[in-house]
Amino acid sequence: MTVGWGGDVIRISYQELVRDGLPAARTPGEVVERGLREASREVLLAEVGARQSVLLQDRQLEGSLAGLSQLCASAARVRLRVACDVAGRGLHVGTGFTLVDWLAQRAP
Repeated sequence: MTVGWGGDVIRISYQELVRDGLPAARTPGEVVERGLREASREVLLAEVGARQSVLLQDRQLEGSLAGLSQLCASAARVRLRVACDVAGRGLHVGTGFTLVDWLAQRAP
C-alpha cells in the first residue's frame, strides 16, 4: 500500500517565516575561529586532567597518547593549510620578513 501526498499545503508569508529568525549561517572564518577556541578549551581541560595522570589506568594512558597523537597531526595539517594560504596570498611580503620568519613570529 502506497501512501500518497494528502494535498495539505501550508501557506505562510515570508515575514511569518523569518519572524523568529532563521539559523544564522557561519562564515568559514567564524567556523575556524570557533573550532580553534573550542579545541583550545578542551586541550586546557585535558591538561588539568593529565596533572593527575598517576591515577589513570594503563589503557587510559595509552588512549590518551593515541588521542594526543591524532590531535597533534590534525593541528599540523591545519597549520600547514593556513601557512600555504599565507604564502599564496603573500601576506608576509609587505613586512620585510621571509615566510619562515613571519610564521615563526606569528605562530612559534
